[in-house]
Amino acid sequence: MGQRPPGPYYPPQGPYYPPPRPPQPQYRPQRPYYPPQLPPPKKGGAGKAILITLGFCALFVAVFGGLAAISLNSPVNMTAVAVAATTAAVPAVDLTAVGGTRVAAAQTAVALTSTAEPSRTPIPPTLTAAQARAKYDANYPIVDMRVIAKNPDAYQGTKVKLTGEVFAIQESNGQTVFQMWADDPGGSQFNREAVAVRLGITIASLVKGSRVVVYGTVLGTVNGTNAFGGAVSQPVVNTDHILYS
Repeated sequence: MGQRPPGPYYPPQGPYYPPPRPPQPQYRPQRPYYPPQLPPPKKGGAGKAILITLGFCALFVAVFGGLAAISLNSPVNMTAVAVAATTAAVPAVDLTAVGGTRVAAAQTAVALTSTAEPSRTPIPPTLTAAQARAKYDANYPIVDMRVIAKNPDAYQGTKVKLTGEVFAIQESNGQTVFQMWADDPGGSQFNREAVAVRLGITIASLVKGSRVVVYGTVLGTVNGTNAFGGAVSQPVVNTDHILYS
């Protein structure tokens, strides 16, 4: 037990104990460092490399020596080699079985020539003007446009044949729209109906006053105004075939 320093103490203190000292580090000797040892080199590597080199040299001498011998002793016809390589895979063709003569050049022709397969789609015959008109007459009936004009939308898709006179025509973007007086069957020149007709092409000789025969399909109704500003409604027909004069 240590001595307490002198001096008055209030209140009286008990015996004095000095604070404990912290632990001091202790010296430890380090272990010596020994570097890792490398494995011993393999034996026989140089001999293998020498054998591979000698093998390549022998192959080089053999290949180029053979080519030199061919070029010096026997000239090669490269054209004959190419033809032989082409005809080697072609089987022999005996033309005598079909009454011909066996020709060696025919084998090369078989190998180098490919015949296109003919088309299986039948080519439609060309119709004369009379045959075309008879065909359309059979599929496009003559109708009374006065009946259709009452409600054109109800007859959409109906095929019709119209005969009459063009009284207005307009062309735009390679298409033609004209109006015609469609004759009513069995009527006079006063029994006719105004019809708008669409044509997918332009015809230079089709003008106002031309007589036309239109084979077409009813599309519905077209609305517009007349020269006096009144509202008009007409059936519109898309042309499938047209005759004019």
